[in-house]
Amino acid sequence: MELNPLVIHSFIEVEAASVSVLLPSLDALEGAAAYILVLSSSSPHDPSNPPQMKPKRQSPKPPLWILRFHSPSPVHSVSLGSKHGLISCGDAQGRVSLTSISDYRPRFFWKAHNESILSAEIKDRFIITHGRDNSIKVWRVSPSDSGSLSQKAPPTTGGELPSRMVENLPLPELVKTLEVNSLNYCRFSFYPLPAEGERSNLKGLIAVPNTLDAAFIDIYNIFSGRRLCEAIGKPSTPLAKRERPAILMSLKLFTFQDRSELACLAAYEDGSLTLWSSDSSPHDLLTQARAFSWKVLWSEKRHSEAVMAVDLSPKAEFAISVSADDRLVRYSLDYPRDEKPPVPLSRAVGHPGKASVAIRSDSKLIAVGGWDGNVRLYSTLDLKNAGSLKYHRGSVLSVCFGGGDDDGGAASGKEDEEGEFESSGSDTSDSDHGRTDHSGTMLACGSEDGKVSLWRL
Repeated sequence: MELNPLVIHSFIEVEAASVSVLLPSLDALEGAAAYILVLSSSSPHDPSNPPQMKPKRQSPKPPLWILRFHSPSPVHSVSLGSKHGLISCGDAQGRVSLTSISDYRPRFFWKAHNESILSAEIKDRFIITHGRDNSIKVWRVSPSDSGSLSQKAPPTTGGELPSRMVENLPLPELVKTLEVNSLNYCRFSFYPLPAEGERSNLKGLIAVPNTLDAAFIDIYNIFSGRRLCEAIGKPSTPLAKRERPAILMSLKLFTFQDRSELACLAAYEDGSLTLWSSDSSPHDLLTQARAFSWKVLWSEKRHSEAVMAVDLSPKAEFAISVSADDRLVRYSLDYPRDEKPPVPLSRAVGHPGKASVAIRSDSKLIAVGGWDGNVRLYSTLDLKNAGSLKYHRGSVLSVCFGGGDDDGGAASGKEDEEGEFESSGSDTSDSDHGRTDHSGTMLACGSEDGKVSLWRL
């Protein structure tokens, strides 16, 4: 067979441009001539006009940092506190850690509960922990202790903290224990009130599932432990057994921007959400000894599976819910009370199985932790995909925004043509995952694989 020199030359030029063409035999060269010539897109004898090939995709940036203090125990809760620059993590063994965001050194690491942690949240100078051992505990964190450990607790390069290191870390002061119902997986919701003095105790309201029936809501004074509202949502007449109400999956206490009354958004295992409103302000609930009434403002069922998590926008204008199904739903909270509530925006985004959700402080970006180990980003405006963060090898059970000033920018890292911000998922030392650059908002992701990834968004 006589080969066409032009075809051979074009093949060499294309091969030099890192394009692999697999041909079954030399007989196919003549049949592939047109294809090769199209790829070359220029005369083979014109070196000034080389083939225009697609540039090679740059490697995406990894997470800013990886915390492994709890590995291999699953991390169920992460919380970022801006006052002291700490991140709290709670795991399946009942352990809680507080780590400095400035240098990633653990300041506290202790056994807070006898069962797994449902939630561990930083509130001013305190941390509230909720365990499956039917208790909520309030711990006071001493800034002097947390700031004096830079030499005692260096960053780890993998695995759990050595026992000798844990022994050298201080223990936060336990100031309150509240007995609650933790049989289901519903985390507490805390509404803070202004404290009186620097050394005063934590002041506010805390909502949890009812002591006897996890389908209803109890609200307590977190410091005194006195129950202020009992079994919100319980019907006045007993229900038949076949009419057993769905249990609570998530709670959010808040107040509306233009109103003083306390409200509670409740998510249930049947896929529904209900917005409850009280007849009193949070301060009245703490100071007045009387019965308080609650009413339903709206109830929506937009999920076909149990609601796994809910988050509110910083100004309580809207809420986002995620579920075991493939839907992302946005609900309006701030609307004229003399009008019907707006219809929720529901979008099937694919990837069923979502465990956690968080809204950034500028109310423009949503982070959703998935059962597949990915964290996907969505626009709050239309719930369309804005990228994804890939690192974890287990379900992402908790996500939380916080950290530095939020400039409202897109996620850092090199975005590929599918809008994904990927990481290799390598398990090298923490120092390989970035430097202490804290510009922009931070996203913390706690996973079933025992690690916490930190991203700058």
